[in-house]
Amino acid sequence: MRDLFIGGRLAFYIGGPWGIPSFNEADGLDYGVAPHPYFAGGKAVTPSESYHLGVAADTTNADQALNFLNYASLDKEGAVVATNGSYLSANIEATAEVMKSLPEQSPNLKGVDLLMSYELANTAIRRPRTPGYLQLEELFARAFSDIRNGSDAAQTLTRLQSELERSFKRIER
Repeated sequence: MRDLFIGGRLAFYIGGPWGIPSFNEADGLDYGVAPHPYFAGGKAVTPSESYHLGVAADTTNADQALNFLNYASLDKEGAVVATNGSYLSANIEATAEVMKSLPEQSPNLKGVDLLMSYELANTAIRRPRTPGYLQLEELFARAFSDIRNGSDAAQTLTRLQSELERSFKRIER
């Protein structure tokens, strides 16, 4: 989706600070930021939460993995590096540093730090905590990409249905 926006084929793109480096590198892209859209009469909500890191129970290098996780999440400097200076971290100090640096990256980003602070404090909602959500998200994204790239929609959605049923059977309680 980001590439379609950068290429001028989408009028708007709902994303986050992780897209900024690509936008700034794109020749001739004149972009801006705006609050997350919502329907008239509806409630303003902003999706939140992100990726998470973990250590496999059977890893042979658990101590090293835990040291890295501590560096990448609890250490302010490590969190900034691990997030590539664009993603928000669970580390509050690192997030403050990243947000402060965003408007300095481009004139198009004036006020983005204030907007993000407002949305995080007032409109952020958690992702659904439902069994199968990650599988659903991954399979939908793949199907959407396939259709966007020319696959037959009916065949792709039929395959998606089968993949979802198979995936959900593995996680039934």
